Amino acid sequence: MFYHNQSKSMKQFLPIVLFCFTLTAAQAQWNADPTINNPVCTASNTTGKTALISVPDGTGGSYIAWEDSRTTATTASDVYLQHISASGALLLPVTGLAICTADSNQTNVALMPDGAGGVVITWQDNRVSNSAGDIYMQRVDASGAIQWTANGIAAINTSANQISPVISPVTATEFIIVWRDARNGTIDLYANKYSTLTGTKLWATDAEIVNQPLTQQRQQVFPDQAGGFFCIWEDQRISATETDLFMQRVDNTGTVLWAANGVNICNASFNQLNPQMTTDGGTGVVATWTDNRVSTTDQNIYAQRIDASGAAQWAANGVVICSATGNQNTPFIAPVGFGDNIIVWSDNRVSTSDRNIYAQKVNNAGVVQWAANGVAICTAAFNQPNATSSLNIIPDISNGAIITWDDNRANNTTTGLDIYAQKIGSAGVVSWTANGVPIATRTGSNQRTTTIVPDNASGAIIAWLDGRSGTANGEIHASHLFFDGAIPVVFSSVGAQPEGSTIKVYWLVSTEINTAHYEVESSTDGRSFGKIGIVAARNNGNAVQYEHIDLQPYTGTSYYRIAGVDRDGRRQYSSIVKITAGKKGTPSLSLFPQPARDVLNIRMDNAPAGSQLLIISDPSGRILLRKNVTAPGSTLQTTIDISQLAAGSYIVSWKNSNGLMLKTQHLQKQ
Repeated sequence: MFYHNQSKSMKQFLPIVLFCFTLTAAQAQWNADPTINNPVCTASNTTGKTALISVPDGTGGSYIAWEDSRTTATTASDVYLQHISASGALLLPVTGLAICTADSNQTNVALMPDGAGGVVITWQDNRVSNSAGDIYMQRVDASGAIQWTANGIAAINTSANQISPVISPVTATEFIIVWRDARNGTIDLYANKYSTLTGTKLWATDAEIVNQPLTQQRQQVFPDQAGGFFCIWEDQRISATETDLFMQRVDNTGTVLWAANGVNICNASFNQLNPQMTTDGGTGVVATWTDNRVSTTDQNIYAQRIDASGAAQWAANGVVICSATGNQNTPFIAPVGFGDNIIVWSDNRVSTSDRNIYAQKVNNAGVVQWAANGVAICTAAFNQPNATSSLNIIPDISNGAIITWDDNRANNTTTGLDIYAQKIGSAGVVSWTANGVPIATRTGSNQRTTTIVPDNASGAIIAWLDGRSGTANGEIHASHLFFDGAIPVVFSSVGAQPEGSTIKVYWLVSTEINTAHYEVESSTDGRSFGKIGIVAARNNGNAVQYEHIDLQPYTGTSYYRIAGVDRDGRRQYSSIVKITAGKKGTPSLSLFPQPARDVLNIRMDNAPAGSQLLIISDPSGRILLRKNVTAPGSTLQTTIDISQLAAGSYIVSWKNSNGLMLKTQHLQKQ
């Protein structure tokens, strides 16, 4: 599955003047410096954080969960969660929200959106017995409140060993969990459905997906659009030394729809491993995997499409995606429109000690669309990714994909890893800097094991385990990447101070990428902001200082913020600064009568002195009338002949001499 509450911190220096540029967690913005990034969790940074996963929050942000060993001496590995907003703010406690700190180990965490702005988390839990795991789960709502019993409720807790849960929503209010289960003496697969609202188990009997000799593992699931799901897994029923791939479909009631114990997807020679699965653009799925059919030492990438009835749609045992020299393994897949999918994998065609990243697009008919054996995503020196599982892909809205990985090109060690990303378009052309754009490159530190979610704007939020504290995986950091590979402008600070009857607003940026200009905005309540000035960006390096003078500041408390506007119109906001100073009241615009017939009376209170412009436009923005007036610096009243306007709705706009909007008001004409 491809799956702001403003706080304030202020200090009063004088009874009349208040000045503050304290940046709180809730007011944070993304830091584009790849040596700094955004902290997700730096608490207890001498202990490990592992098994990082993330899902989108539905509003451009990300939920991030992980296993945490900060309480190893008392409860061993626990489960924690963080929510980072689209603007880079941490919305849960900065130490992370404890999901489960019960005795013994909680591991194998899985995560899904709950469909209402929150998440459901599930995990393997050994609180009852170290030798017999259970499956527990918890829901956190959009406000960050835990919804079920503290430390979670049991999804399945028989006397047998239940491990390795995977989770997926299947309807707007229901989800399924599939786990590995030892109740039959071997490791099989079982499932049940649960209410997203209450966590109630919805099937009286667990659905038996497979009950066969030896081991079934690495299951993946995908919803079938009818309240059920598809499941694919590695299966050793034929031989303990040869792994095949099987699939099953389970309907909304928990009934298996295909042959008992699943249909065979690939039983070619030797091993088929690491299956991944996504939609085929219709009612079936496409699966991809690592394949050893040539020899036990030669891995390639294959794929297959399976329809809703369990029938393979492409060549028997799958179509080849890549069979280049050397090993190609651990593929990941993303749907990119019209039944097409992009598959990315780790590739050793150059050398066993020089791993690179390649990708291929396969259409709905099973025909590869790009160059034979794939297009290079990254061929930098040494290993990309460092570990074959540290590779991720998400689709973008232009039928391409964004790929991220951990990378040891800097020093060919596993203690100086960095994070990179690359975008590939639908035609198979990489869009960003050759070999990827740097996301995290903290010198002398280790960034590894990425996770990625879409940001609702064809960009991505990327998170990773980080060792900048000196402890491997002691922290978690994240960054936001725009669709063109740029990371937003970085505001180091923003401030404001009185200068006579004016207020100087100033800000420092540590990074500017593709920035067109800055817009200075003011507000009387810290929520509704209006533009009061524009300052051109210089784009001439780091640590650039800017300022703007507000010639007509409001009386009493004012708020200011800065919007960095890219050349393509995207905006990145600074934190908010609050200041109390003197001078004038808030401008207001009054129209009467309402509705008006032939003459409209207009009153402007607290109008700044000087030339003003009144505009009447239709709802589409077409200007119909305009009138220049001169305000004395207080209240101004004027009239406009509107007899020539047809009956209907209009907008009256009031701008100052700089063309900046002061107020708007709706007008109804009879």
